[in-house]
Amino acid sequence: VSLSYWQGVAITAVAPLLWSISTTINRRISPNHSPLVLAGGVLVVGTVPLLVIIGPSLIAKLAEAPTEFWIVIIFLSIVNTAFTAVMWTWALSRRDAARVSMFVYFVPVEALIWSWLFLDEPLGIAMVVGTAVVLAGVWMVQRSSILPRERNVIVEK
Repeated sequence: VSLSYWQGVAITAVAPLLWSISTTINRRISPNHSPLVLAGGVLVVGTVPLLVIIGPSLIAKLAEAPTEFWIVIIFLSIVNTAFTAVMWTWALSRRDAARVSMFVYFVPVEALIWSWLFLDEPLGIAMVVGTAVVLAGVWMVQRSSILPRERNVIVEK
């Protein structure tokens, strides 16, 4: 088993822990700060370890990347990362983390839709049924009495 295998295992094991820590911290400080500023901070803090992991040799290769690559990177950076991070932080400032966290399940649905629209990926019946199950699950959890009731968040400036 190679070192890169164990690096992948470590990243996969640590990522959910770091996500939960980030969500908890964001939930506590978001009522008093701009979602844009908080999301930007989270993205910067998350980028630094990634730059260390990929190393200088891969960073040097970025200069040789074709224009199409940069168009995709800009789209993913602005639409799928920055916009959704701001929306996530905004939602955390207004709802309990348990309720907001259910929306993470929309990520594979979004990936499926983008893949179908732009990559001509086939959209089979299993994918449609899976999407319906995800949407129904999120809806049921949001309507559930198991999760804590929403509390009014009062932001004093």
